[in-house]
Amino acid sequence: MRPRPYHARLTHNNAAMTTPLALPASVDAVITLLATENYVCDRRLATALFLSLKLARPLFLEGEPGVGKTELAKTLSAALNTALLRVQCFEGLDIAQTAYEWNVARQMIEIRLAEAAHSIHGEGDRERLQHSLALVGLSQAFSDRAFTASRVARGKPAPDLFLLAASEMGAAPARCLVIEDSLTGIRAGLAAGMQVWRFTGGSHLKGLDLTPPDDAIPHRSFDDFAAFGRLMG
Repeated sequence: MRPRPYHARLTHNNAAMTTPLALPASVDAVITLLATENYVCDRRLATALFLSLKLARPLFLEGEPGVGKTELAKTLSAALNTALLRVQCFEGLDIAQTAYEWNVARQMIEIRLAEAAHSIHGEGDRERLQHSLALVGLSQAFSDRAFTASRVARGKPAPDLFLLAASEMGAAPARCLVIEDSLTGIRAGLAAGMQVWRFTGGSHLKGLDLTPPDDAIPHRSFDDFAAFGRLMG
């Protein structure tokens, strides 16, 4: 493999993208495709890549720093003429935290504005929610279990949305668990008579005083999803 010049902090590759190229039809085609980008790929790796592309499944590569894991992703992106999205992980971060943190500032701003102004209603609201779920691969799990503020008269901190979700899922409010990072959401969960846990590990909360006011004290707090798993256990 011959080193190629890339930016050190690559999050999204916008370089003159046109229509993505057709996927390689065989293992040999994978080897040939990567060779066009000066990447020498052995047959075992090419086989794994081919199956990943053919089955539309993620490929997990594990190895010491510097062995070429990221370089392979960059090369494949360039060879297929597709955008590359990269999330930089650090020791102590798991996939749940990584997925949660992705561009969280923009996501939270959009969510809060929509809730405050009720700017999205009906089909548009549901379409945006389904798109967000699809981005993280959760559409199937939440297809008929997702509820938005457009379905209730009062948004948070009123308990209406949480009570609607509990009613439609056939669950008593006292047996429901609310996970929230905002004081408004915590107030809504408490008003609904539900168990409320606060997630404090979001990057948008770093450096802030997280002492809750008297009307928004959660039952528990946690700052990473590994801790959440232990609390649930």
